[in-house]
Amino acid sequence: MTNKSLKTYLVTWLDEYKKGTVAKTTFELHERNVNNHIIPYFKNVLLKDVKPVMYQKFIIQLTEKGYSRRTVEIIHGTMNNL
Repeated sequence: MTNKSLKTYLVTWLDEYKKGTVAKTTFELHERNVNNHIIPYFKNVLLKDVKPVMYQKFIIQLTEKGYSRRTVEIIHGTMNNL
């Protein structure tokens, strides 16, 4: 398993796998989710260290911040798309 951070992986994923392969608005949605929600929460956590319990806490904190169920589903969709 690699010692790559989730942040590094996400930036690469956006640039190499999403840019130019999805609609511009879809790309912008993924990019916004990554930059505004996912990276700020996980910071420099290594990709291999992201565990289900940690991810569930991420989802819970989004709900606790007052985001709608649909917004949380959309952010989850970005992570599920990896």
